[in-house]
Amino acid sequence: MGFYNSDEKIRYNLTYRAYSIINDDMLTFNEKTISSFIQKIFMNYKDNAEASISLELLKKQSEFDKSLAVLSEKVLSESLRSKVTGALKNNLRDQLKTKYCHLSRDINLSLRPRNDFYDYICSDECAEDKYYKNAGSYIQAIAEDYSSLPFRERELIVFKDIYEKIQFSLIAPHRKVRIRTINNDSFNCCPLGIIKDSLGMSNYVIGYININGEKRASSFKLSRIKEYVITNELYSLKERKEDRKEIEEELRKEKLPFLIGDNELITVEFTDEGMLNYKKWQYNRPDYTELNGNTVVFDCSRYQATSYLSRFGDTAKVISPSDYVKEIELFFKSASENYTH
Repeated sequence: MGFYNSDEKIRYNLTYRAYSIINDDMLTFNEKTISSFIQKIFMNYKDNAEASISLELLKKQSEFDKSLAVLSEKVLSESLRSKVTGALKNNLRDQLKTKYCHLSRDINLSLRPRNDFYDYICSDECAEDKYYKNAGSYIQAIAEDYSSLPFRERELIVFKDIYEKIQFSLIAPHRKVRIRTINNDSFNCCPLGIIKDSLGMSNYVIGYININGEKRASSFKLSRIKEYVITNELYSLKERKEDRKEIEEELRKEKLPFLIGDNELITVEFTDEGMLNYKKWQYNRPDYTELNGNTVVFDCSRYQATSYLSRFGDTAKVISPSDYVKEIELFFKSASENYTH
């Protein structure tokens, strides 16, 4: 029958750990308020969350029934089978209640529910009032469940609407799409799939875009896609097969997040400390063509170089090309101005 709530705001709590992760995700995903972010997580994740105990028990009961169905009536009678399923279900219920119904209440928060959120938690569709004492407890459980997931899975939850559009565009009939990034750059794209990066941290749409009449391999990080529009232009099977073969070759020689950029030779001189960090910091590290003492010649895009070198501070210096030296000098100068008063 759902939760009854007569107040304009719903009060809930979070553990320190969940609060920290959610705030980090808000910064990464450019979310402004924790109230709207929590409601987005809740609505996008509630149907699949382990913390939705009534729904989780329904799913598991189906799995239990399927597993026991292979046993004949002689081995396990129908009445006994029902008792076994009931016992397994009750055991799982108790485990989930222990896990989600007695959480620490470290941070006190409140939210003003949006219409769809309020309608759901007060409706008969929501059966979690059997397990949680109020709506706030259920909200916390969903948030804690979300926070326990790897970043890549949290990204899929937050960007569920776009992810579902991507999946739809990849099934027959395959269509070409228009992608607009959070920088408001727009690309006509032939999508080939959505894959994770080498460390399994983020999700990327891969495919081909057209830039000034040139077809280019591309990758778009899911969290940086602002708009994903499926067009009525078909992406033929023959073209897809050819493009997939080519992009697999591209992925073998290029780092996934940097397929869009143009590669060039970039010379960097490291201090001794910087060289030690260069050897340790392998994530997104560009490929090199020359390594001479503390001088490294990278073969990569400027975007990848800046992404990698930004963490080195004064322990690395770009030597060439000259116009990129000015570009990265301006990058660090602009950053330093944020700290001057």
